[in-house]
Amino acid sequence: MAAALAMVAAGLAVLAVAGGGSAGGELTLVMLAVSGLVGFAALVALGPLLVGALAATAGRTVGALGRGPGRLAVANARQVPRRTAATIAVLTLSVGLTSALLVALAQTEAGAQRTIARQFPTEIIITAPDPGNVAALAQRLGTDPVLRVRAEGDQVLVDPALGVAVSAARSAVDRALGPDALVSYAGDLRAELESTIATARLIGLGLVGMTVLVAVVGVGVTLMLSVTERTRETGLLRAVGLTRGGVRSMVAWEAALSGVAAAVVGALIGAGYGLLGVRVLDAGLESWAIPWSQLAVVVAGLVVTAVLAAVAPAVRAARTPPILAVSA
Repeated sequence: MAAALAMVAAGLAVLAVAGGGSAGGELTLVMLAVSGLVGFAALVALGPLLVGALAATAGRTVGALGRGPGRLAVANARQVPRRTAATIAVLTLSVGLTSALLVALAQTEAGAQRTIARQFPTEIIITAPDPGNVAALAQRLGTDPVLRVRAEGDQVLVDPALGVAVSAARSAVDRALGPDALVSYAGDLRAELESTIATARLIGLGLVGMTVLVAVVGVGVTLMLSVTERTRETGLLRAVGLTRGGVRSMVAWEAALSGVAAAVVGALIGAGYGLLGVRVLDAGLESWAIPWSQLAVVVAGLVVTAVLAAVAPAVRAARTPPILAVSA
């Protein structure tokens, strides 16, 4: 069943990309969204199997870093694979949405920057009302030492001279032509683009942030339930010598294990769907523009947040008296 869902998700993604572009319309975007939902369902269905593989892969590393508490955390994850998988799936969804948004915006911004660069081969473009005046206009501006000027068609292309700031070149053009000239500045378009992308990123992250908040609360609730169910086991561990700090560390390692797995898988899947979304919308997928630093912050932030969500369950587990726990 899970394998079938994964194949359906992949098929829908391929069909969406194949039918993408300006002629693809909204249907291809809907297909890509459905592909993501089906893929998430497949991830949930395959979750318990993936938890076993994760525990086997990360067991040695976590055991080496976390020693006894780390090894206990891996064993706990194996003991309740469905619950661990559910926690990872929710976190993966939040990271995937965030990563897809960041990658799509980065690709869109890079594509728009390339378009601006093609349309503006120079920093300043002056359109002459009368094509016959282009040469005279270029000659007049060319006398200013802070400008590099050339005529092309009905336009005069202007760049700052070597070592001259763009602002100084703009001031020179404004002084020479006055406020009524038809002047276009590449810097203004770039600033407007950056402002638009920043606003879209802020709004998008605000909406996705609600998903992240729900996921983190879910991690805390799941760990609290797990700690409550393992009261007797925790008491036995305390009775044989595990300290309160060791208990807290064990619960923290459980959260970290889920957080790392969800962050890595979510970032990879989200980045892939972000690129596919740009391709479907034909928004300028000419080259890779992956925001690695932003994705790294997302991954690290999720792991830290997951560990912080484990604070209350860890404190509760550590406060359980060994004798009371054994008799529970």
